[in-house]
Amino acid sequence: MSVPLINRGPGKRAPMRWQRGPQLSTEDGGRDGEILRWIGRHGVVTVHQVARRWFGTGGGRGTGDGVPAAYRRLKALELHRLIRRDSWYLTEPQAIRLTSAGAAEAARTDPASSFDLKPPPRVVIQEIRHTLGVVDLVEHLLAQNPGATVTTERELRAQWRRDLRSGTRHAGDGGRAPDGILHLPSGDDIALELDRTEKRARDYERIIQAYKRERYQRIWWFTREKAAPRLRQLCERDVWAKERIKVGVW
Repeated sequence: MSVPLINRGPGKRAPMRWQRGPQLSTEDGGRDGEILRWIGRHGVVTVHQVARRWFGTGGGRGTGDGVPAAYRRLKALELHRLIRRDSWYLTEPQAIRLTSAGAAEAARTDPASSFDLKPPPRVVIQEIRHTLGVVDLVEHLLAQNPGATVTTERELRAQWRRDLRSGTRHAGDGGRAPDGILHLPSGDDIALELDRTEKRARDYERIIQAYKRERYQRIWWFTREKAAPRLRQLCERDVWAKERIKVGVW
């Protein structure tokens, strides 16, 4: 792979192989490349989420047993300047995201040549809990639906930008980008919506109206247990929502 060499200062010759730090496997579908693309697709993740997805024994919100291995792998990626870690709250795990070099390496080694996402320029404190919650939800649903795949919100918004440039989508179209789209083996595409906080009725109604401008035939809307009954009632009163929206607790 082609990555920045570490331990090299101005005027110094290239280090010997043993001085270059941990070796990575990004070529030909190597796991390090897959991890980089997975991080890039979600935008921000934590070491525990990396452990569950790549080094643990299961998905969802379980602890798994791969945290030490995940730490070692992430340290190697960080030494090669492909990821960065940001502390955002004292008692929370660091937020992990790609660097520009990491995004370039993820794209260069993508067997499908489809990865074209830029890394988030910063960690947005107001959004990070929701972002990490979506990662947990998506991984849980993938584990519960073998053979399913997902389009993340970052990928969807990137496609929207391409559609705007090509003229197939217009700025005034409205609509709503879900938190992800779950593609089931049956061929069904399900929009995913995650609410971490209880909303006012008119806010729920505004979101429903925005979804009506899109083409999603099924929507799985996850919210807190306390908010679920009211959201279900709102969906029951709307014929369109009653047919398409399934409310779940998360």
